This record gives sequence, C-alpha cells and structure tokens, in this order.
Amino acid sequence: MTDPVTPLVSHVIQDRPTKRSRVCSPGINAESFDLALDLLNNDDQLPVYLKTVLGHVMERIFSMELLIKKNNELEEQLKAEIEEKNKLKDEIEVLKNALSKRVTSPSQVGMTAFSSPKLGNTVVAPLGSSNTPSSTCCCEEKERIRSVVVSGISECRDINVISRMNHDHDCVRKLFHFLNIECNPVSIYRMGKPNPKFPRLLKIVFPSSYFRNDILRKAPRLKTFPTSGVYIRPSLPKEERDRLRALRLAKYKRSEQNSNPVTENVPHDVNSSSSLPNSSDAAITSVSSNQSIVSENR
Repeated sequence: MTDPVTPLVSHVIQDRPTKRSRVCSPGINAESFDLALDLLNNDDQLPVYLKTVLGHVMERIFSMELLIKKNNELEEQLKAEIEEKNKLKDEIEVLKNALSKRVTSPSQVGMTAFSSPKLGNTVVAPLGSSNTPSSTCCCEEKERIRSVVVSGISECRDINVISRMNHDHDCVRKLFHFLNIECNPVSIYRMGKPNPKFPRLLKIVFPSSYFRNDILRKAPRLKTFPTSGVYIRPSLPKEERDRLRALRLAKYKRSEQNSNPVTENVPHDVNSSSSLPNSSDAAITSVSSNQSIVSENR
C-alpha cells in the first residue's frame, strides 16, 4: 500500500486578526448604550460602511425619541381637554334642567337672579328676566345715578321740534362751559307736559357717574351764572321726591302760620304798630311761598 500524501506546509504563514474584546453590560440602559456606541465609533477595525449605517440608525433613534416626547405632550393635552369637555357637558346639563324647570313653572319666571341656580361663580339668569320689573328698575337706577335735573332754563316755544331741541342743547353747552364739564351728555330731554307758565325741568344723563358728581360739586358756582334762577339737583327716586315735597309743604305751612299770628286775645293799640306785620315782609313771604310751591310741583 502506498502511504497517503501529506500536503506540504506553506512557507508563508498568514497572520490572523486579533480577536476583539467583547463588552458585557449588566443591563440595557442609557449609560451602557452610550458606552457601547462610543466603543463602536472608536474601533478602528470597524468597517466604514458599518459606521455609516450606525450613524443613520442613531439619527432614527434620536428622531424617534423626539416623536415619543411630543406624543406624550399631546396625550397630556388631550387628557386635559377631555376633562374640560366633560366639565362643560355637566354644566350644559345643569343649564338644560334649569331652563326646563323655568318653562314648566311660569310662576317662577319673575324670580330674581338671587334665587337662580349657580355654576361656580356664574349666576344663571331666569328665563325672561330681561322683561321683568326688577330688571327694568335696575336699568332705571343705573341711569338715575348718572343723571341730574336742571331747573330755571328757559324753554323754547317754537313749533318746530328740532328748534326746541337745539335750544336745549345750546343751553346745556353754555352751562357745561361755565362749570367746566368736559363731556358729551348721553341724552337731554324735558320732563313732563309743556306748561306756558314756567319752563319744564331739564334732565341730563351723563356717560358716567363721575361727571354727574362733578357738576353737582360745582353747582354752587351758578350764583354767578349770567342767567339767574338756574339750579341743579341730583335725579331722585319717587319716594325721595315725595319726602322732600312733604318737608317743603310743612315748612311752608309753618312759615304761613308765623306770618299770620292769632291776635284775638291781644289788646289792640291804635298807636302801636309793632303788633301788625310789615306789609313788605308779608309780601316777600308770600312770594317765596308761591315759588316753593312751583318748585315742589316740578
């Protein structure tokens, strides 16, 4: 038998590449991942194409992290909006129930806002409250605290309405100029029915209560106003006007009694004139009393 042929050993011995050390991480976390990434980037024996692929993969990872962060923010925002939506739905249900109760019970339509249901700090106005007497009185009260009443301003007797209105506006402008009131009134109008004996009262509504208080504070200056007999007073409610009218009437009666004393039990002395009232004083008292009655009717 022939012996097997043993191949000859090559004279050139090939160098085997050194074996790379293997990094064993205890767990997957951010620090170990960054460490492994640094080792790969710093490995000179790693082919260039693998480093390129690794760079693209890392870009995708960073983009994915940004997307996840944005998604979490949107989820939180959506959660808050859902809670707000549910809260609004509950409030709408409460409003529907309140409105249905108002419609089914007409006797409660005229209730004020103090007895209305509340949603937090919001008061639910009753159905049809804009036409109730309480709301009307509230509007009148808001206008009253911005208004004054002027007496003693001459009234135009022209047939033309525009001429009469222009005359009143001119008089108010002169009054504002004299008292240095810098504003345009909301409305100017005469109160009551025309009377040929004396001019009607003129009501002025200001844009705010500040100008109303300002003109009342400067009203004493009207003593030197070119037109005498012009007076300004605040716009008062009916109860207050009735009270002041009663006081003026009582004062007039007292002054009338004092000007006409009873003299039956007093002995008459022809030579003495002290017991008789002075005719000029009595005339002045009578004139002042008549003027108070006229102003009372205004």
